[in-house]
Formats: sequence, C-alpha cells, structure tokens
Amino acid sequence: MTVCVIGGGISGIMAALALSRRGTETVLIESGETLGGHMAEIADCISGLEPKLIEVEADPLIEVI
Repeated sequence: MTVCVIGGGISGIMAALALSRRGTETVLIESGETLGGHMAEIADCISGLEPKLIEVEADPLIEVI
C-alpha cells in the first residue's frame, strides 16, 4: 500500500517519516518549490528543519513530488 501525504510542511514531513518508519511507501506532495512550508521561510527555524529535510530526501520509501 502507498499512502499520499498532501503538504510538505513540517506536519507533512513528520507524517511521511512516521509512515516510512512503519515500512509504508509514501508519496509526499508539495505544491511549492521546496519542502518545509512556512518554517522554511523563517531563518531561526531552518536549522531545526534541515535534518528532517535530509532524512526525507534520503529515505527510499518516500517520493516527493
């Protein structure tokens, strides 16, 4: 089974990672150019967000479109 997560903000990122940890293939759909939502726009938050972005990109069970 493949699960679709709509929205690549922090909630969508965390949902996709949680699903992947359970072995579920996940498609993470983001309409913007980058993941992270509003957190990606706030300089103070980007350092906390970056490890999760790297984790999503490296995860073979998560496809970002």
